[in-house]
Amino acid sequence: MTRIARGLGFGGKQSIHPKQLEVVNAAFSQRPEEVAHAQAVVAALREAEETGRGAVSLEGRTGDAANICMAQGTLHCCAQERRTP
Repeated sequence: MTRIARGLGFGGKQSIHPKQLEVVNAAFSQRPEEVAHAQAVVAALREAEETGRGAVSLEGRTGDAANICMAQGTLHCCAQERRTP
């Protein structure tokens, strides 16, 4: 159910027992490939903005302001995870 929740766009899940935390945290933590992709999206779109473009093509897909917001959200979550003991 946790994977399904993440796949539906949820950012977390409520649990009622401490034994569930490891599974839930693992499912909702950012994977290294997600972080790398988010960094690439942010870099490509910042470069596009500097050259006056509002969108880019990255890995065969179009990226724009909505994509940078999603990528920044991924990076923010990753930074939060690193601060949590």
